[in-house]
Amino acid sequence: MTARCTGGTSAPNLGTDAIVTYSAGLLASIFAVYDLAWMIPIIPLAGLIPLTLSAFCSSDPPAVPSFTAAEADALLNLTPNADFLTALPKFKDLVLNIIWYDACHCTSGTLIPLTPPAQPSGVPTYEPPKSLKGTPCFTALAVPGTCYAPSSAISPMPAQDGRAGAFSLYFGNVTSVVVTCKNTTCTGAGGNASLVIEWLNASGIDISNTNGPTTAPGATTTFTGTPPAGATDFVIDGIFSGTGTMKFEGSIVDRYCGGELPNLAVRPCPPDLATQALLDLILQTVTLIQRQAAAFGYIASTVHTGLTGAGFINVSGLLGVEVAVTTDSATLGVEGTAPGELFDRGWITFATADGALHSTKLEHVHQLIAPCNAGIYTIVYYDLNPLITISITELVREP
Repeated sequence: MTARCTGGTSAPNLGTDAIVTYSAGLLASIFAVYDLAWMIPIIPLAGLIPLTLSAFCSSDPPAVPSFTAAEADALLNLTPNADFLTALPKFKDLVLNIIWYDACHCTSGTLIPLTPPAQPSGVPTYEPPKSLKGTPCFTALAVPGTCYAPSSAISPMPAQDGRAGAFSLYFGNVTSVVVTCKNTTCTGAGGNASLVIEWLNASGIDISNTNGPTTAPGATTTFTGTPPAGATDFVIDGIFSGTGTMKFEGSIVDRYCGGELPNLAVRPCPPDLATQALLDLILQTVTLIQRQAAAFGYIASTVHTGLTGAGFINVSGLLGVEVAVTTDSATLGVEGTAPGELFDRGWITFATADGALHSTKLEHVHQLIAPCNAGIYTIVYYDLNPLITISITELVREP
């Protein structure tokens, strides 16, 4: 029964793998969907282990956390202070929520939508790299046209490509044309100009038109056309209305080639999944090395209680052990109080099937033992004074 399904049941989505590991790139794309792009730079800090979805999806994810401005700032700026230490577990809880809503569904009950945490005010905002706009492959500046009186007749704008007054499409695989021109009054009050691109085929026949906006006297307009199939040239025309005479002036014709588009940001290249996978593997490997060989902390794992006499426990992947004297004898020696140093309690020895490390004397009621390369050892021996009982807690690396 899950609260996220209003008391119903939940399970993995159909088609998902039994065990999943969410890459940084995939999490980033999901964060963006939930309007959490401001947290994308923090994702590598989550350090998630593979998740078994059958168990993960059958229960609720952690509560959705909220972040103070100080916590968010500490995470985004990698400031290892008290706010960072409280915020990092919260962020991991948030990531687990994101994964739960991506990989799981309600099999009964009603799903309660995920409400992501709000971005605290004043917190730095992640901005993805800005892509450059399309660049024209050819630009032509047309000479001023002839002054025309108002008429229903078409008034051509001069071209500069040397192709019988028309602009050419014979180069660069032209995919878009942008026309910028000014409606200039020659005499009288002037009037509006209705612009059009006439697309011509190789025989000079008009096969299609792209109508532009109506331009008032003295105004400059810009409009875009896409060449139709079979077009080889085009001309820019207009119909003037009003009084006096008018002409096109300051006209610029840009052509965009090879799929580039004007005034539209070029979509960035999609992620290289192979590179992303390699980077994720490197990150996981470096994280594993750091947490095993240069650990900043540890997690208490399996506890072995009631150990007396001599014996051993089987272990794996340790950073060390905590040994606690649970039953002691006043007849045995002790000196000092901070902490007291014990005598004659026994020995603890790390080993593998191939041999043992030198033994460590049990000298404190609570004693940490963390040998170098602790992860290679598979056995912990104890050899104790018959008067005492101990417990051994396995200490393992953070996930």
